[in-house]
Formats: sequence, C-alpha cells, structure tokens
Amino acid sequence: MFYSFLAILFWALSLGVRADDGVQAMLDARQVALNERAAALDYGYAFEQHHCYSRFFVNYCLNKTRAKMHDDSAALRREQLALDREWRALRAQQYAEHLAQRRAQEAASLPQRKVQERRNQARYQDKQADHRRKLEQARLRSARSAQQVARYDAKQQAAKRRQAARSAQRQHKPDSDAAQ
Repeated sequence: MFYSFLAILFWALSLGVRADDGVQAMLDARQVALNERAAALDYGYAFEQHHCYSRFFVNYCLNKTRAKMHDDSAALRREQLALDREWRALRAQQYAEHLAQRRAQEAASLPQRKVQERRNQARYQDKQADHRRKLEQARLRSARSAQQVARYDAKQQAAKRRQAARSAQRQHKPDSDAAQ
C-alpha cells in the first residue's frame, strides 16, 4: 500500500496536480499514527525491561528485549523516512507551484512595468533637461552679474577720475587766481 501511495504521489507530481489539503491531512494522520506507534514501542520496551528483572536469566531477557526493540525501531524508522520523503516531495511540489504562480504574475505585470519604466525614464530625462536649463540660466545670470559688476567698477573708476580731475582743477584754479 505504501509503495502504491508513493507511485500515485510521484505520478501526481509529474502531472503537476496541485497538492490539496487532503494529501496534507493524510500525511499528518500518518505522522500521528507513527508517533503513537513509537510511544507504544517505548512503553512496551520499558514494560518488557521491567518484566525481565523478575526472571532468572535477566541479561538474556534484556538482550532479547533490546534486539526486538531495535528491530521494531528500525521498521518504524524506515516508515518515518518514507513519510519524510513524501513530505519533502509535497513541499517541493508546493514550492514549484508557488514559483510558477509568481513567474506568471511577473509575466502578466511585465507590460505594465515596461510602461512604468518608460514613464520613469521620460521623467528622468525631463528632470535632466530642466536641470541643464537651470544651470545655463544660472551661468547666464552669473555672466550678466559679472558684466554688471564690471560696469559698476568702470563707473566707479570714471567717477574717481572725474573727482580727481575736479579736485585737481580746484587746486589748480586757486593758485592761478592768486597769481593774477
């Protein structure tokens, strides 16, 4: 039965059948059953071990009980490993489905992302052009400002020369008035 279940599970995985809650519930039920069997095995081993101490050949009885415990534990462990493989296969299938769904969503949103990317690129280009225009305006303002400063300095120099010429004329004029 176990191997037929594995065959069905792997067949379902190969077809891409989605693992539903029924498969998970079945695996959970099998895990609970394995846990109960393990607990019963531990209890039985402890019971038999306790019983051995009331017999004459204690070590023989303990060894026989331990050997039976190891055989039963090995069988239980094989079943646990098989169940773990089934869980891993189920999780791998769920993960593959999740990846496929995510890839499909990404593929569906690709045109929207392309449009948004073009908008963002256009906005970036507009901002770059606006920034270059502002830099050019600032450079022009700076050049006009430098021209204005140069004109102002030239006016100041001209005013100082006129002031110096007037001063020289005033100083020169009183001397000429006194000489006459």
